[in-house]
Amino acid sequence: MKMISLFFCLLMLSACATPYQPLGMQGGYSQVQLNDDAYQVTFVGNQSTSQGRVHDLLLYRCAELTRQRGYEYFSIIDSAQRQHEEQDVTPMTISSTDSTGVDHGVKEKNKQIVVDPGHTNTYDSYEETATIKLLHEDTGKGHSVFKAQNILNSVAIS
Repeated sequence: MKMISLFFCLLMLSACATPYQPLGMQGGYSQVQLNDDAYQVTFVGNQSTSQGRVHDLLLYRCAELTRQRGYEYFSIIDSAQRQHEEQDVTPMTISSTDSTGVDHGVKEKNKQIVVDPGHTNTYDSYEETATIKLLHEDTGKGHSVFKAQNILNSVAIS
């Protein structure tokens, strides 16, 4: 019974969109510091997270990181989006059952064979990476500049 409960818990978790969290089994964010005011930030979604949601959560992480480091703005210097096609394969199974019964006083033995041919589910997941420069003020020098607090106020993470 415990195994069945564990299976259903894992099934429910796998059907959920990627939460806003550090990178883990369900996806999430990571960052690498390139120098004092530059980072490469990545957000990885699972098969239940849209490309747009991955983008929003990437921006949220950039804004959060900006504020944590004491800056007001960030500029996206470079970015890349990746789409991953993944497959989940269920193998073919064959099972049989034996049953006995009495029909009109005659004992009958029945054998039933069930064949499940298996199936393949294909789904997409998305990942986005941005190289950002942290700024104390909006310099407006050719790159997209974002006010961190505006992003934090406008993107829902729950």
